Amino acid sequence: MKTKGFTLIELLVVIAIIAILAAMLLPALNRAQQNALKASCLSNLKQVGLAFHMYAQDWDGFTPAYNTRWHSRLHPTYISNRETLRCSIGTKKYPGSTNYFFCMNTGASGVRLIGGGVRNMSTCIFVGDGYSVYQSTEAAAYTNATTSTGSGYDDNWYMGSYGYAYHPVYRHNEKANVLFLDGHVDSIPMGPVYVAGGQYHFCSYGVSGIDWSPTY
Repeated sequence: MKTKGFTLIELLVVIAIIAILAAMLLPALNRAQQNALKASCLSNLKQVGLAFHMYAQDWDGFTPAYNTRWHSRLHPTYISNRETLRCSIGTKKYPGSTNYFFCMNTGASGVRLIGGGVRNMSTCIFVGDGYSVYQSTEAAAYTNATTSTGSGYDDNWYMGSYGYAYHPVYRHNEKANVLFLDGHVDSIPMGPVYVAGGQYHFCSYGVSGIDWSPTY
């Protein structure tokens, strides 16, 4: 007995249904992947925080300053895997490269973590996703602030003035993963666009519960 095959219309209907289901599932899968990378990045920052505290125990309570090649102060003595020193998105996109390494807030570099009398340890940002630079348009600044890769080791945030160009990168759904001086990690939101000298950038100045300098 001869079996009846699918007609062209039936095949097209099946293909259309599969395409619709794929279009519905892909955004959810992408969000799940981004959330996993965000969690992995936060885990890396947590380990960096533990490494800073171990370093401080060996150096009279102090952390390395931003201009002392601080990544190499932690690796390999306190952190065995170099990949721990950068965002997990970089590990995925550029395995083994020097992109997406964490940046240090220069306003908090060289701080005395142990016995230093810092009163805002839980709100003062220490290191995190970086870096970003000024752009000539708001649209370009937004793209840069949410996708910037950084250039390698020892990048830092110069947060003391709007005249400086280096700020966190909000690559995790418009949030930046950061480590605070007390060792806890969190994702901070983008602040409003700021215009200085005709150039645009985003940062988290003025966001409630976030400090950029230690207080004593």
